[in-house]
Amino acid sequence: MLVPDAERNQELERARLAFTYCYIFDRQYVPSSHSSDMLMCSVSLRLGKAFWSRGPAICFQGFSSSAQTGPAAAPGNFPYLREVKPGEGDYPQDDFASLIQAYIELTQMMSSAHDTLYPNAARTRSLVVYGEYFKYLDELARSLDGFKILWRQKK
Repeated sequence: MLVPDAERNQELERARLAFTYCYIFDRQYVPSSHSSDMLMCSVSLRLGKAFWSRGPAICFQGFSSSAQTGPAAAPGNFPYLREVKPGEGDYPQDDFASLIQAYIELTQMMSSAHDTLYPNAARTRSLVVYGEYFKYLDELARSLDGFKILWRQKK
């Protein structure tokens, strides 16, 4: 999905956005109505873990994570969803590009935590017995704190 700016058009941007939402919805879990302890995907778009397992960052340009050192990449990655202030265009628009970037980062964080802490019952038990479970929880807490700091100015 990395294409030169000259070749980007509304149809390609729509496809990129649909692909990004497939990634996000593919990793959203809700309790099943059949059993309170069974989890199932809220939207059945299973792309498979091997496919795009490292997340959508591989098709983004620029910085797109809480470890960024430059400006957020969201407006460049989703140009039709960038903020348009009154007077800049015909129709003012909120910064939906940054909202999608925040959704992606939070989804990646929570998906990674879930995959690490709950790959299967035996591994989770092993993490608890050997004291590693709480180390991963602490790391998740630090990541969430970084996320809050990065996105605090956005309301």
